[in-house]
Amino acid sequence: MIDSNQEDFYQMIAGMLNAYGQEDTPPRMAFYWEGLADLPFHDVKNAVASVAREHEGSFPPAPAQIRKLAKPDVEMIAMKAWMITQKAALAPQARPLMFQDPRIHVVIRYMGNRFEFFEQAAHAGHHVRKEFLATYKALFDQPLTDESARPLGGNGVMTIIDGELAEAPVAKIKCPYTIEHDMPRIETNCDNLPRITEKVSI
Repeated sequence: MIDSNQEDFYQMIAGMLNAYGQEDTPPRMAFYWEGLADLPFHDVKNAVASVAREHEGSFPPAPAQIRKLAKPDVEMIAMKAWMITQKAALAPQARPLMFQDPRIHVVIRYMGNRFEFFEQAAHAGHHVRKEFLATYKALFDQPLTDESARPLGGNGVMTIIDGELAEAPVAKIKCPYTIEHDMPRIETNCDNLPRITEKVSI
């Protein structure tokens, strides 16, 4: 979901909570947003609508239960992520690169690094696309670490900002869905990824 979905999301969750006799307090609403913000809005909407038909119990479902009902189309999300990376190939190489979907950062690192990835995509597009999609789908349900999800580095060009050396400003690439970087993350080594390679940090 993206920020513009928040108002509709809050109204939807508030209605669900009220139906179970629960108050839609700000902390509770923030809890649901943090637990579901990485899913497409229409998937969450369909999941909440199915609560009345499938959820049993006297208490409203937790975000984890709603996620199970959402059943996102991982194939479609992975394809959109691939299309976004192709748009990013035109970004200046001197600048760090940040996608709104941090899974893309992890996938590109597992496939080598930013520069190798775009060079290979330009010369062997079909092969690279197939590997990207398989890796992204395997990673989809895995929790991310802040380290693995950090923006992709530039080519080492530095600039002076306020008297200190720093990397050039980040080039932000928008995605059709958003995963906030400040969401809680759980450590993982992603051992179930389909390709065993040396992990490369850039």
